[in-house]
Amino acid sequence: MDCTSAQRLVLSNIAPVEQLADARTHIANCAMCGGTNSAAQKSIQNKISLRSNRSVWGRAFLGLLGVLQLILALPWLFGSTIFWSTSIGADAAHLSRDGALGFMFATIAIAVAISPRLAVFALPIALLLIILQTVTGFVDHANEDVLASFETIHMLGAVIGGSIAVLSFPKRTKRQQFSPQVINGNSQ
Repeated sequence: MDCTSAQRLVLSNIAPVEQLADARTHIANCAMCGGTNSAAQKSIQNKISLRSNRSVWGRAFLGLLGVLQLILALPWLFGSTIFWSTSIGADAAHLSRDGALGFMFATIAIAVAISPRLAVFALPIALLLIILQTVTGFVDHANEDVLASFETIHMLGAVIGGSIAVLSFPKRTKRQQFSPQVINGNSQ
């Protein structure tokens, strides 16, 4: 494995596990990549650390939102709810559909909270779920299957989507700036 390929592979969001291990070994032992004590090696290790370390509070918040969504969604799957009467503005078919969407929101929220590297993959799914809930909410309201006030509970899905979006980007620090010259092994 050459130096450029190893560095790109280590810094990419998506990489096969076996190749990633080989790339990390290459960078740690290669004199061209700087070995273990060079500025290039430290820069790459810092960048890897920033990519792999996500906010603990953000992950905990997302996990809490996922659990809350799961508590709401499971009874909805069966057309009922434990927090309010279905007679106050939600059709059983609407609740069942929202239960399925809510279960998906909960699943991706909990998965990303456990493993933030999945945020990149979960973000398009969350966006699709938000669009589906919005469109079906307008259709159901137009058909008088649900009251508009009942739809406010779906803001939880939007917050989950926003939290996943935040976790999909690596941490940034103002103190550390990475230049392409250092990453490519040409320290200044």
